[in-house]
Amino acid sequence: MYSEIADLVGIADPDVKAGGAASNRFNVSYYTDAAHLLKEELDAVSVCVPTEHHVKVALAVIKAGVSVLVEKPLAATVADASRVVDAAKGAGVTLAVGHIERHNPAIAVVSALRSRASSPSEAGRSIRRSRTTRTSFCDSKTESTGSSR
Repeated sequence: MYSEIADLVGIADPDVKAGGAASNRFNVSYYTDAAHLLKEELDAVSVCVPTEHHVKVALAVIKAGVSVLVEKPLAATVADASRVVDAAKGAGVTLAVGHIERHNPAIAVVSALRSRASSPSEAGRSIRRSRTTRTSFCDSKTESTGSSR
């Protein structure tokens, strides 16, 4: 998806096996520590770490003066999210939050089923009945795009 709008220049991941495999797949530099990646000339960074690490990583990126996209949710608490927003404003960098699931075809199917249902229990029955279809739809999407989302 990002390949349509940007050039990936590096990956930072403390897991050498996962990070090395990803950097080899995309033929980019690999770093075991995000601090080393942030020394490179970057236009933006996409933060794709577990939620409990969003604030730490996002603040490091902002401190480096680099615009940042943080996967949803921005932070685990409102107070932490406010810290990130304030830091980005103070540094004059762009902060964006990724809402990728909003565009997930499986989510659209579930939303359509829910909107057609006359009651929550009917919606649940419809969603359970569609589970096989939804799963195979996601699997075919995964195979065609190489994405697990």
